[in-house]
Amino acid sequence: MGKSTALKKESDGVYSSEMDGTAAKEMFALLGKRAAEAPEAKGSVKFWVKDGQLARYEFIVRGKITTGEEKREVNLSRTTVVEIKEVGSTRISLPEDAKKKIS
Repeated sequence: MGKSTALKKESDGVYSSEMDGTAAKEMFALLGKRAAEAPEAKGSVKFWVKDGQLARYEFIVRGKITTGEEKREVNLSRTTVVEIKEVGSTRISLPEDAKKKIS
């Protein structure tokens, strides 16, 4: 992965890495204007592989933002988890007119 520092195998089918600074900052910036103005951010990524296919992945980004007139620092983090299920099971229902046109 081009945005991680070094992908490591944690256990059977689980791989993880810290994000490089630029990638973490880009993802942290998506949390809003103050997050985009943060001087730095950190992040990590984890992948779960089952039977040779990606089954789940997780991104965690964290950093500090300043808020209010007193410029108080607040720690902010976000975890995003995506599970991949039922691959190949998508079905499409077409109206009869559409079926006739593509036959």
